Amino acid sequence: MPEQIILARFAAMALGDMEFFRESIVRRHRHMLNADDLTARLKHRVFHSIKITHVEHKGFLHSNAIIHSQITKGKRGKLTTHAERTYLKREYRAWRVVEIDIVETDIRPPKGGNNVPCPCGSGSKYKHCCGRCILS
Repeated sequence: MPEQIILARFAAMALGDMEFFRESIVRRHRHMLNADDLTARLKHRVFHSIKITHVEHKGFLHSNAIIHSQITKGKRGKLTTHAERTYLKREYRAWRVVEIDIVETDIRPPKGGNNVPCPCGSGSKYKHCCGRCILS
């Protein structure tokens, strides 16, 4: 399941396992990732949680997928959440990341309460989407 690679990548990033993180990228893009630079940038970040909000299967025999997720990072009291759209492809019997788009940065509660549509674009109410991730 493509969701499992997203969760495994989040765990690898939180634990600093850049080799797994690098191997989870499609072969043609692996050379673009410098593991030392990424480790240095992530050294002071604290990852709190990840929530997968939507999964889309595409292509012939569902060989492509798009995963919508929300990542919460920071220290208690200073948490920030952003939404990502990750494009995956099956490569050599494993799901690999092709591209990641940051959909929304620093998701905050919308004005008007919890029953308004979520600002991340999922189509769900805020209280059932990003509000659940931030408040939990």
